[in-house]
Amino acid sequence: MTLVQQKAQLKLQDYRLLLYRRSIHPEFFDVVCSRTVHQDDYDLEVLLSHGSHMLSVQHAQQWVVEVVTPESLHYPTRGLMATIPCAGERDHEVEFGTMFRYLTTVQTEVVPPAVYRDTLREMRAFACSEQALVCEWQDEGEEDHSMSVVDYQRFVREVHIQTWHLDASCGLIVRSQGLFELGG
Repeated sequence: MTLVQQKAQLKLQDYRLLLYRRSIHPEFFDVVCSRTVHQDDYDLEVLLSHGSHMLSVQHAQQWVVEVVTPESLHYPTRGLMATIPCAGERDHEVEFGTMFRYLTTVQTEVVPPAVYRDTLREMRAFACSEQALVCEWQDEGEEDHSMSVVDYQRFVREVHIQTWHLDASCGLIVRSQGLFELGG
């Protein structure tokens, strides 16, 4: 196993999806960029950092918060409903009484450098065309850039969210697709 493959395996093991039923203070998150959206019946807050995101949806005094991060140990445990490893492909669904339904799929893959560069180029074009929230950086000693992207579509009673985290150090791509659906 090469050094890059070993690094990819370690990163895959580190990435987690954390699901909360309460708000999380932004101090737990190294925010690079953010966006807040007010819809008729809900508010959506998106926080993005290098390789991580936090999505908060509030409806009728209830919260659902999704965090995808490789650094899950420093997040609070209060209000934590689920911790899901991101390696491979994972599906998760939760109903919060009659107020919310949350569904997500997380997929990871490690790709060779040429495929990584093509994916990075495609993600730049996609993010620009969709006006997605983007965080791009270059780690010291890395030839390629890493990138995190959040895109969403708002509807009256739901919000669809797609996220991507591309790690140039090992060709890792973490992708999630989520649905926050409002009830009563």
